[in-house]
Amino acid sequence: MAYMRVINRDRYIRNGLREAKTNKEYITKLKKDGYATEDDYINHLDLIIKRYKKLGLFQ
Repeated sequence: MAYMRVINRDRYIRNGLREAKTNKEYITKLKKDGYATEDDYINHLDLIIKRYKKLGLFQ
């Protein structure tokens, strides 16, 4: 629930988070809007998503 409260803040909605069409676009918007400070956040999450998809754990 805490995550949902964060991503529903005006700054994320205003900058188009809900319009993201792909996982990478979504996490890129999160990073751009200040959600994550890790430099490699986008690549790190992208690799995790790809790994989970390969295992059939993520659609």
